[in-house]
Amino acid sequence: MSAIPPGYKAAYCRPVSAREWTAFGCPGLPAEDLRQLGKPQCIEIRDGDVIILCMKVK
Repeated sequence: MSAIPPGYKAAYCRPVSAREWTAFGCPGLPAEDLRQLGKPQCIEIRDGDVIILCMKVK
């Protein structure tokens, strides 16, 4: 698994070929809303065939 940068935590993941996001725990925002925030609040990390959506930790 790719290293998640300090100050971020994994919120969602999905295979590259899928459309549906799978949540890690209970993120405060839906995946699409989180993606719309953009950097630096939200970053996407690609690890092979998986996309990990990370959110900034306060």
